[in-house]
Amino acid sequence: MKKLILKILSITILILSAVLIILNSKDLTLHFINLFAYTDYLDKKIILIGILRIILKVLITIYSLIVMLLQVKIIKGKEINTKKKVIILIIPVIGIILQVIALSDYTINMLLMLLLIIEVLELFLVTTKKLHRRIEFIVFISYILIVLASISFSYLFCHKYEIPTTNNGTSTKSVITKNINSQIWQMSTKPEFYYNSYQKKKKKNNYNLIPIPGLSYTDTVSKDNSLLIETCTTMTPQGLVVTDDYIYVSAYCYTHEHNSVIYQIDRKTNKFIKTIVLPDTSHVGGLAYDTQNKVLWIATKKYNTSKNDTTLSTVSCITQDVIDNYDFKTIKQPIRYNETFQTAFTNTSFMTYYNGYLYTGLFSKDENNSSLTAKLKILENGTTLETEPINYYYIPRYVQGLAFLDNKILFSRSFGYKPSEIIVYEYSEDRIDYVNTEPLKVITTYPMLEQVYPYNDELYMIFESTAYAYRYTPGIKIDHIVNLNKKILE
Repeated sequence: MKKLILKILSITILILSAVLIILNSKDLTLHFINLFAYTDYLDKKIILIGILRIILKVLITIYSLIVMLLQVKIIKGKEINTKKKVIILIIPVIGIILQVIALSDYTINMLLMLLLIIEVLELFLVTTKKLHRRIEFIVFISYILIVLASISFSYLFCHKYEIPTTNNGTSTKSVITKNINSQIWQMSTKPEFYYNSYQKKKKKNNYNLIPIPGLSYTDTVSKDNSLLIETCTTMTPQGLVVTDDYIYVSAYCYTHEHNSVIYQIDRKTNKFIKTIVLPDTSHVGGLAYDTQNKVLWIATKKYNTSKNDTTLSTVSCITQDVIDNYDFKTIKQPIRYNETFQTAFTNTSFMTYYNGYLYTGLFSKDENNSSLTAKLKILENGTTLETEPINYYYIPRYVQGLAFLDNKILFSRSFGYKPSEIIVYEYSEDRIDYVNTEPLKVITTYPMLEQVYPYNDELYMIFESTAYAYRYTPGIKIDHIVNLNKKILE
């Protein structure tokens, strides 16, 4: 029985090791191709970190090969001498070190974790010395407890409660990547994305990486009393727009105890300017900026008091002059919307502006239903919409944002902790179905991508992965606004 169990474990480890080798080989190929393609446009630090990521991939591949060779011996029933037993004992320790270093790579991390657990179980069957067994038991239990503690803390605490803070104002520093090198290291897990996003970027301005404001703390108001100023520690970024002068980021309180906010950032200096407190707790899943009329549009909701306080899906707008004159520190009250309009959907999940029209969308995760987008005309005064949509579009599931760039329509798509996607289609006024149409390109990127927004030759992107509710889950964490060169879409 013991031999049978040992053989099953060995075969499982063999398969997992082979998968690791295949994945690493694929990543290594992409790293080399993109590194050579962009070398002339990259800063030395970006090249160095890319090379370090390649070295790590090589080490994981070598580690997987050694594990495979040992498993072959075990499967064949060959006797394992003392030296090999010592190697088998050391292997999980090496695996844990590699896992910690590669922590940002979600797929590799999960495979390594599974591999380590099975390896330690196998050790119980291979080793006979009591001391070795005790060490293995301590390592195994400690590892499992750390993993379970991390998962429990994230899902049982972070999703339900806010952490108290003595700070006030709005935090402007990154929360996970304490320095820029850490963020670059995490981003190096996606070679095509990594080398493109850093081409022609300079170290002196942090490679145009902009820390997402308010992730640690944000001054806002209580949802029950708009005169009561409170500090929220669970703000979750959602929407993003970029203008000639400013970058705007929307965020909502994950525990729904505080009003939502919009952060204003100077586009030229990347410096935080101020927090705009909104008059409600909307999810604010998308933003749009009318460049002709200088009006910011926001995905909102309002309560229908005539129907048992049910919420209505709406879009609201604020003119630039109202934003310019607003100062929460002085008036200590939320801003007022210029106008609010009810939309055709049950929820306004995302939105964008293009050529005088507002495009609003509905997120769907239902396998039998696509997501939807509606096209609304903005009237001449800039703060009024034609309530009847000009057109509806069928779009893929899991869409979190859309954008238009160079006769292309882009959909940012994400759900849970899986890698996100940017799906690129050729745009046509006559096409209403983007579900049964083959895309021009699909770009895989980091988990929890929200809105994307084009500006000049770049595509700006924001992720919610470092919001407090998700901060301590496994995977890549992006706590900066990042941008890509539009050439990646070709």
